[in-house]
Amino acid sequence: ETHDLRFASPATVSRMGMIFLSDEDLDVARLVQKWLSAFPQERRMAMSSWIDELFYKALDFVLRSELTVETTLVGTVMNGLSQLKDVTTRQEFVCGLIRGIGGNLSLANRTALAKEIFQWANERPPDFGSPLDCHADGSRFEAFTGAAL
Repeated sequence: ETHDLRFASPATVSRMGMIFLSDEDLDVARLVQKWLSAFPQERRMAMSSWIDELFYKALDFVLRSELTVETTLVGTVMNGLSQLKDVTTRQEFVCGLIRGIGGNLSLANRTALAKEIFQWANERPPDFGSPLDCHADGSRFEAFTGAAL
């Protein structure tokens, strides 16, 4: 089995019935809308607003950064969305976005991304010098403590 066409032989591709779409052919907004369609209407509206406000800016940041592991645009988008499925508040969205979309960045780039996301959201982590060292508890940010680690 293969997860990437770069490593698949033509015979494997024909047997699997894969259709290859290059990153240039992908409409990220449609992919995100498809992901959002699984949520109830009220949650979808809030999530859509937060995605429009923060997700696409964060995606642009990541696409301009060096990734620690090579991946596709779809992989990057889905990683970003993967940590957002259970969020119910904007603060949880901010933390989930940092974890999901920043997960394939170096620590320095992930920290820079976190600072940007907090600024875009007009939010402040408990320690702006260490924006990765916090989590959202409902609608507020809390620093990780020894007990939480």
